[in-house]
Amino acid sequence: MTETENRSDAKDIGPARDTHATNGAESQDTPLRYGLTLLDDDERQFVTDLGPLRCAVWTSGPHNDDKAEFYRPRGWQAADDLWNSARYGSFSMGDCLCANTGGRVIVVDVDPRNGGDIDAVRQWLGGLNARIFADVITPSGGRHFYIDGAWREDIHTVHGKLPGLPGVDLQAKGANVFLPGTRRPKYDGKGYEVVFNDLASMRIEGDEAGAAALAAWLDEHLPKAVPALDGQPWDGTPPDARQRAYLKAVLTNSTKEVAEAAEGCRNDTLNRAAFTLGQYVTGAGLDCGRAETALLEAAERCGLPRDEAETTVTSGMTAGLDNPRAVPERDGTDPREPFGTNRERAVSESTTPPIGTPLVDGDVLLTELLDTLRRYVRFPDDNCAVAVALWVAATHAIEAWNAAPRLVLNSPQKRCGKSRALDVVSGMCHAPLITVNASVSAVFRSLNSDRPPTLIIDEADTIFGNRRSAENNEDLRGLLNAGHQRNRPALRCVGPQLVPTEFPTFAMVALAGIGAMPDTITDRAINITMRRRTSDERVAQFRCRRDEPVLHRLRDRLAVWTHAHIDELTDAVPDMPVEDRAADTWEPLVAVADIAGGNWPTKARAACLAMVEGADDADQARSLDVRLLSDIRQIFLDKAASFLPSVDLVDALRKFPDSPWREFDYTTNKLAHRLAAYGVRSGHNTEKTKRGYRQEHFHDAFCRYLRPDPSSPSETHQEQDRRADGPKHPDT
Repeated sequence: MTETENRSDAKDIGPARDTHATNGAESQDTPLRYGLTLLDDDERQFVTDLGPLRCAVWTSGPHNDDKAEFYRPRGWQAADDLWNSARYGSFSMGDCLCANTGGRVIVVDVDPRNGGDIDAVRQWLGGLNARIFADVITPSGGRHFYIDGAWREDIHTVHGKLPGLPGVDLQAKGANVFLPGTRRPKYDGKGYEVVFNDLASMRIEGDEAGAAALAAWLDEHLPKAVPALDGQPWDGTPPDARQRAYLKAVLTNSTKEVAEAAEGCRNDTLNRAAFTLGQYVTGAGLDCGRAETALLEAAERCGLPRDEAETTVTSGMTAGLDNPRAVPERDGTDPREPFGTNRERAVSESTTPPIGTPLVDGDVLLTELLDTLRRYVRFPDDNCAVAVALWVAATHAIEAWNAAPRLVLNSPQKRCGKSRALDVVSGMCHAPLITVNASVSAVFRSLNSDRPPTLIIDEADTIFGNRRSAENNEDLRGLLNAGHQRNRPALRCVGPQLVPTEFPTFAMVALAGIGAMPDTITDRAINITMRRRTSDERVAQFRCRRDEPVLHRLRDRLAVWTHAHIDELTDAVPDMPVEDRAADTWEPLVAVADIAGGNWPTKARAACLAMVEGADDADQARSLDVRLLSDIRQIFLDKAASFLPSVDLVDALRKFPDSPWREFDYTTNKLAHRLAAYGVRSGHNTEKTKRGYRQEHFHDAFCRYLRPDPSSPSETHQEQDRRADGPKHPDT
């Protein structure tokens, strides 16, 4: 290939840049010589030594997006020395230099920040007699040890899963690493320092014995891949409940791996996931469109460009479609059984505790559960913490209850600890099925089990937060309401023959969101209004990787304890301090407390009484607030004004027919305080002479908390909104 062809090819790799303007004589230099002259001797030698090892080296400029430091150029997967020359020929300071690993070059990446022990890794490689051909210090203080892969296909990329070697990644096929010469913006411009470089010996001598020892070690210590169950293409028979759960777990786990893939192995992870899902499309009836959409969304979360992800998904899916794969029979050999991960379980069997989990005294166990909740979450008071602890324990005895209480965590603003509380709860409750903005069809298909999962819905305000969203999700609200009682199935037509089929709705549900939830849900719930912590209120930081194993061990002991007492819990008829639906909702929690013993029966009933009375008071306050907003809307309509001074608005409220506002001695300050909770604040009129309220500032509160004007039932939403706003006139 000529130098001109090299330059022509380089143009196709990334955006053209004129960073190396030269005179006529200098322009005859090869791209290789010119680009690498910017590096020091050690860096330049290191990069050029990789070429003969057929290790693809490429360069790219800084990225403007905070999510990525550098662009990934087109064609970066190609691997030959001439292409390498074309690529890093345009290198300039501030760019990155990267090498694709795999084949001959394997990099052992040690990160002390995540627990990596550099000396321990050296000893591990020494024990395998695997020769280190190059040693590079990373900007974070870690190490890149370059070893020979000897073209072995059984040495795979492994991230954070090497037994006994925390903080260590094995960068092999499909991965890439930064090279000396790269300055990382993430680390304040620090680069990669060459400690020693003997890559030339890798090409000449190699280390096939070390590569074989590494492959044998990986085969012995890493979980074996499940052999594909090849078969005939799917015959169209709808998957049963177990098969649906299995396919859902495959989809969930595959997309989770893609979304969490580290930079350097994202395409390879996406390709493998697409291939696997393609197999289940033709072999087991997995929905192809759903699989493709989920993969592309996961690829977007891990930072892959859309066009690149689409190409990879199409390639992987096409290959997988030609290799049908059926759902295996349950025989205990498949690590996907029981279906799902610790955070996203498809069916209830996934919380079966490990054999040998001890049976602990209930009083001690619930006390530990309560302490764990308080460690990570700041609740408004002790009663709320007690209620959540009992609710978590009750989820493990779902088969014992006739009513499944909802747990509702709301707050007036963000950053009040709702999502953190759900994270901790989901780590200890029975079979958490975590979702955001769930569809009704997805929910009732997820609950098709004798022991249904615990449904965890975060950001529920996106479902019920405004009038239009609430109207679009009436079916979901109806399902959540029906699922509070056992034997309230949803009826749907299924299959080509549209056979009416019952889907169970009974399940424990936890919801979190900003603002008020629908009253039909809160009436069936343990309701907690979260608040922001003050500067002197401290909780422990929660990190999934570090803290979830602790929560899961507690979850397993809860499962053992409830299983041991399931007959007592099923037959329990506790004395309740409240009546009617509140008694139905709190009965499982009080029953758990009675069986646990100690002071839990007293604490449970005290929490029940206080929180039910508090909910009643809150309902009364909310009903007054709704009345206030309704009266204000009517005043704006009657006066046909776009602005009302605070004094005039208070006076009009006092004169309103059957007004409760006289009894409250309403003042402008009290009005401002109550309206602030709904995001409405006073301001000046156009002339800056009076302080009051603009009608348009109430629009959001009217839409969220008031029904449309009942006097015009045939109006469209837009017409109702305009009517609620009133005619627009100059400020008065």
